[in-house]
Amino acid sequence: MPRRHPLAAVLGLALGTPLLLLAPPASAAGVAQPYDFNGDGFPELVVGAPGLTVGSKGEAGGISVLPASKDGVFEAGVVITQASAGVPGDAAQDQRFGSAFASADFDHDGYADLAVGTPYQSEGDRGRVVVLRGSTSGLTTSGAYSLVRAGTSDFDNFGVSLAAADFDGDGFADLAVGAITADRVESPEYGPNGSVTIFQGGQATFSAQRTTVLHGQRTGEDYDLLFGSSLAVGDVDGDARPDLVVGSLGLPYDDGEGHDGSVSVCTSGDAGPGGCHHVAVGYSTGSTALAVGNVEGDQRNEIVVGQPQENPDRDDPGVVYTLALAGTGSSLKAKATKLTQAIKGVPGSNEKNDEFGYAVALGDLDSDGYADLVVGSDAEAIGSRKHAGRVTVVYGGKKGYRTSGNKVYDQSTKGVPGTAESGDGFGTAVSLRDHDVDGHLDLTVGTPGENDGVGGITTLDGSGKSFTTKGAKTFGLGALAYPEPGVAAFGESLSR
Repeated sequence: MPRRHPLAAVLGLALGTPLLLLAPPASAAGVAQPYDFNGDGFPELVVGAPGLTVGSKGEAGGISVLPASKDGVFEAGVVITQASAGVPGDAAQDQRFGSAFASADFDHDGYADLAVGTPYQSEGDRGRVVVLRGSTSGLTTSGAYSLVRAGTSDFDNFGVSLAAADFDGDGFADLAVGAITADRVESPEYGPNGSVTIFQGGQATFSAQRTTVLHGQRTGEDYDLLFGSSLAVGDVDGDARPDLVVGSLGLPYDDGEGHDGSVSVCTSGDAGPGGCHHVAVGYSTGSTALAVGNVEGDQRNEIVVGQPQENPDRDDPGVVYTLALAGTGSSLKAKATKLTQAIKGVPGSNEKNDEFGYAVALGDLDSDGYADLVVGSDAEAIGSRKHAGRVTVVYGGKKGYRTSGNKVYDQSTKGVPGTAESGDGFGTAVSLRDHDVDGHLDLTVGTPGENDGVGGITTLDGSGKSFTTKGAKTFGLGALAYPEPGVAAFGESLSR
């Protein structure tokens, strides 16, 4: 069953128990790495199921937190929803709790915390972000709190995208939250401009009194539409500080009508990110189609933008652009390199509706100092099975992406569990993280259309060169004993 795009609603204008420990917790003296909720040094895996039915509420949404150890990720975690004891708010129809998340040790207690987006929250017609705390026993709903956009109750999709980083250099991670239908300024005929709110870290909890609101370009021909549809973090101007990269979805063209998307960089300073400037226009970035990494091994990171549907007819194979940046501040400029399945050395072939670039991730898989690219093509046909999905790995190098040795993985690949079936959507989301802490990044692939939309994920261990299918695992909601999985879209979003 084909998956629902997380932003589809926009374009169409009781478990409180912590995770079971698999290893003794480390001392809470230091700051935990993202997703290491129990401080044991092994980052957990968070899987979003925004289509989950909670009670009688369809698409109320939920998340699953799966523990990790030296043996990798295990399906022994819990499902958390807004009906779970201690979670603020109520589970409601179509609110899609778990559409996005970000993690950091926000309060410096030695345990990573988790921010969860609920962009379609019905209460007050605005979105919500729920912050769950880490503890000696893992992620817990005890002490959880929620954040909303200050000063308004307007429909805003607050929480559709999230990112965490220490933007202002004070040692505490800040939280960036996209609100794509907020702040209508220029575009009444199409929709709102959108905004991104930065919650400043440094206290026990985030507060609306310690925020900065960022806007894209709000006037002129290239004004931003749905600013904040995607967020990524990395130093792209060479000053050794993390910058915030913001995608604007725009609107697809239909009969010549529509509006271009864009990519902006909000450079960081002592007051956090500000001064958002376009580095590219004509790129429609949504969901997980944005990443930052050092593909060429030089002094600056590149920005990677997935364009799964690039042309006005929205039936093309898809393309990934890599933006190499020069300049500083408002003079930042980008040179784009195009990558498709028709490029020499990229496995596969260009076919209509592949959606190559629906999800992207960057990481140094082979430890050579160059970031490698993982691309999800959720609609790739495998034989006669349409929308089965595939993941492509393209290696970075001194002269850019390599033209040999690249790889593909799908559910027909030897050693990958399961069977490639129409509508699975393998590659809707991809995640790179070293869960077993062996020095090699592991790959998790979301398959939200699996089993008629119940969903699933597949994990592949890092091998030092790429990934190995030996010991590959497929997880679903079944072993978690959730009573009403239904069309849960489990795997539509993943920890990144």
